[in-house]
Amino acid sequence: MPVPLDSLRHLNELVRSDLDDLRNSYFSYVLWSSAAVVVGVIFEGPEMAHELVKYFRNRRPPQKDVPQHDEKTPIWIMWLGIVGWLLVAGGVAGELVADAFVSQADGLVQSFNDTMLADAEKRSALAEISAGDARTSATDAADAAKRGTTSAQQAEVLATGARREADSFEKDIVTAKNQSAAAESHLADALKEAADAQAQLNRLRSPRTLANVQTVVAELSQFKGTEYQFVGVNGEDEPIALLRSIDEVLVGAGWKRQDNKAMTINIPDVNVTDSSGTFMVPEDIRVGVIISFDWPITTDQELTALNALPFDQKPKQMQIAMRLKDLLNSSIQPQNDKNVPTTFINKGKSSTIIQIVVGQKP
Repeated sequence: MPVPLDSLRHLNELVRSDLDDLRNSYFSYVLWSSAAVVVGVIFEGPEMAHELVKYFRNRRPPQKDVPQHDEKTPIWIMWLGIVGWLLVAGGVAGELVADAFVSQADGLVQSFNDTMLADAEKRSALAEISAGDARTSATDAADAAKRGTTSAQQAEVLATGARREADSFEKDIVTAKNQSAAAESHLADALKEAADAQAQLNRLRSPRTLANVQTVVAELSQFKGTEYQFVGVNGEDEPIALLRSIDEVLVGAGWKRQDNKAMTINIPDVNVTDSSGTFMVPEDIRVGVIISFDWPITTDQELTALNALPFDQKPKQMQIAMRLKDLLNSSIQPQNDKNVPTTFINKGKSSTIIQIVVGQKP
């Protein structure tokens, strides 16, 4: 799996920061060692001063009346000199060791810089190849533009812009990187479109089925005893299989199926066989699952007023039809907004039967 460019750039910054911190820590050891040498030299100062004074006194001629004393170095000067010598020795040793570590850290930083430079040169070479491809595409677009169509004219404008970007690529590497990022974005879009197309193809190939059947049965059981009738079905195998599944759910919820008793003139019937036997359903060429019911209204104004009522104030028959539509729409797989498009009202009729059409797959 490729690592995003932003993540690589962030990792490079972290590595560089760690190497700089390591080098700075070693250099701080050099500074501390140098400071120890300076302090040691200062501590040795009193001893040197005492020895100089003693030296100059010994060079003067002795005086007869003045007694000569053998001056001894005070103990505190001796200890101060010893501490100073130890600081100087330790500081010099520390400088040697710290210098070695600093040199090693500088080598690591240089190696990292060389690696980053090589990577940048590699990316630049790849970008040059992309620029060459862009130049070729621009030439093709320019040839297409000569054919005179509106689309070709637009392609010529794009090709001209691409050619200019390709010609100026050597002067501006940032432009090439932007083109590379745009190409990655287009590739991602193309992959997404391909995935969407494959999903759409799978949806078209997959037959409709019912999911969460037990939940749907439980929800519809509150309308137990409701009469329903299949008033249409597409003659293909897939709609007939879906009709059987819907029928099993409704029967399981305690609904009562009303079979068609007479053939519709000039419309052939489809024989549907289930566990209880065979029943006839008129053939229908509509799309999706259509749910309707009868209601004794005759004008569009009455229909508008009926639809405007709150759900709990709508007629019981309308509530049942709308609830069945919502449950089937959420249960039918694969999902599609057109599976159960809406609930229809048959104006000017009076019947308590919920009417269902199982059309072809949308």
